[in-house]
Amino acid sequence: VALLHLLGLFDRPASVAALDALLAEPDIKGLTEGLRGLDETRMRRAFNHLKKLGLLSENPPPPGELPKNLPHLPALRHLESIDAHPLVREHFGERLETGQPEAWREANLRLYDWYRKLPEKHLPDTLEEMEPLFLAMAHGCRGGEQQKVFYEVYWERIRRKKDAYSVKKLGAFGSDLTALAHLFEQVWSQPSRNMTEADQAVVLGWASFRLRGLGRLFESIEPNKAGLE
Repeated sequence: VALLHLLGLFDRPASVAALDALLAEPDIKGLTEGLRGLDETRMRRAFNHLKKLGLLSENPPPPGELPKNLPHLPALRHLESIDAHPLVREHFGERLETGQPEAWREANLRLYDWYRKLPEKHLPDTLEEMEPLFLAMAHGCRGGEQQKVFYEVYWERIRRKKDAYSVKKLGAFGSDLTALAHLFEQVWSQPSRNMTEADQAVVLGWASFRLRGLGRLFESIEPNKAGLE
């Protein structure tokens, strides 16, 4: 069940390296204590049991790639990621969020910290290099740190402040809009109230601009009006 709760933190296949980061000390109370105590044989047995039940699947790495160094999860070092049906992920994610909100928050913030440190460059140059920053935004916002995420990741490293790098240089209107969506409580009318009112207005304006850039003119009206207010 703990393994399934961990998968519920993700909206895509879960990187085994990210899962290993979740099992690092200190334990996340109510989530990882039991897993960190399992030896490799018992972890592999639990994983295989869930596979037989059809609740988990595994994704091997590309041919020729060496097994990963996973100090906390050696039983999965031969894999690239593990996955579950989206409905399974959604169910166990909701169970964790509603039943153990502190564990949900701490786990997402740990993933935020791990993903934002993943790029080799502080200012990635391509969308592929930026992908960990987009994932960091998702987890940081799920952890309730929208203001921090806005400045540390989006403004500083994706947008590159006034350069608007992701849009002006990469033309990544879609990816940029998806990143901004994490900063909303209700798209596209109410940004997170964890941000200052001024930053909420800015985010509304940016969302409207990106929607227009994608040809979604009718949708762009709502954030534009909310931003003016």
